Amino acid sequence: MSNFTYLMLLNKYSGRSFCDTNQYPIFPWIIQDYKSPTLKLDSLNTYRDLTKPIGALNQAKLERFYEKYQLQNEDTGIYLYGSHFSTSLFIYYFLVRMEPFSSLRTCLLYLDQ
Repeated sequence: MSNFTYLMLLNKYSGRSFCDTNQYPIFPWIIQDYKSPTLKLDSLNTYRDLTKPIGALNQAKLERFYEKYQLQNEDTGIYLYGSHFSTSLFIYYFLVRMEPFSSLRTCLLYLDQ
């Protein structure tokens, strides 16, 4: 079974679907090395540290997340991030840049004139 098939099954059994933008399938971000000309899959420096939150790109951002979390959690009970990482707005923002949605957007702009 490929990684893609495995992740698709996990998304399916957790109730995620391409038909509901609030429950759109999630694929984890695991690569952190985008500067090297070739990707070395056997190097640990290629992969993101999965013990840290997804926005913790460096130690300063990680500390900022935890400070924000402690301040907000005392008052409002908000989680580490201000919103969920998969919302309808994020999904549409991503999809408008992909086919066939980018062509449809262009057609709608012409129709609007």
